[in-house]
Amino acid sequence: MPRKFSAQELADWHHKLTDYFDDGELKTLCFNLGVTFDDLPGDGKASKARELVAFMERRDRIPELIAECEKQRPNVEWNLSSNGNGGAASSGSRAHTVRDAAGSIQLPDHVAGDVIIAQIGAGAENVAVGKNVAQSIGALDRLDDKQVIEQKLAEVTAAFDKVRGQVDATVVAVADFQIRLLRGELEKTAMGQVPSANVITQVGGWLLDNVPQIKPALANLFVASAVSRVVTRAGGSAVDWVKAKFGQ
Repeated sequence: MPRKFSAQELADWHHKLTDYFDDGELKTLCFNLGVTFDDLPGDGKASKARELVAFMERRDRIPELIAECEKQRPNVEWNLSSNGNGGAASSGSRAHTVRDAAGSIQLPDHVAGDVIIAQIGAGAENVAVGKNVAQSIGALDRLDDKQVIEQKLAEVTAAFDKVRGQVDATVVAVADFQIRLLRGELEKTAMGQVPSANVITQVGGWLLDNVPQIKPALANLFVASAVSRVVTRAGGSAVDWVKAKFGQ
C-alpha cells in the first residue's frame, strides 16, 4: 500500500520546487514525468509547483517526483529515502534524530539505550536530568497553541465537508490538499520552526476564491490568538494579508 505523506512533507516539496526550479526547468520536470504543464491549474511558478505536488500525490507518484528532482537537483535534500520513508538522514550523517511535539533534537552518535525527551515549562523545579536524557525547555503554551489551531482547522474541515457536495469534484480534490498544506504551516508552533508566509497567503486566498462558503470558518481560524502568533512569525506579508482579508 502506498505510503501517505504528511502535509509538512508536501509543503516542503512545494517550497523546494519553487525555490530551486525556474519556469522553464519546472516545465522540463513535468515533461520528464509525463505531466502536461499547461493542464496544471493556476498561474505562476508557485501555483504550478503546488499543483504538480498535488497531482502526483493523488496518483501515488510522489516517489517518482522526488526521484526526478534528485536527478535534477542532487545537491538539494529531498528527504525521501530509497525505501520510501520520509525524513531519512543522509548517508554521511552519524547523528540520529528524535522527534517530539517540540520539533527535532539531534543526538550525537555515541548516545545509546533509552533516551528520554522532556517538555518542561519555564521556571519548572525539581527536574531530574541524567544519562542519555534529552530535555527541551520552553513555554508550555506552545502546546496549547497547537491544540487550539488543530481545533480551528477541524472547524474549517467540518465547514468544507458540509458544502463538499455543492463543489466541483476537481475543486474538492485541490481544496483537500490546500487545507493539508495550510495545516502544515499553521501547526509550526515549536521553537525554531518558521511558517511560510507564501503558503499561508496563497492557500488562504485560493480557499476564499474557490470555496467562499467556508469564509466564516476561515475567519474564525485566522482571528484566533494562537494562529495570529504563527502568522506573526511568518512575517509581515502574512500579517498584512490577514488584516486585508479578515480585518485583524
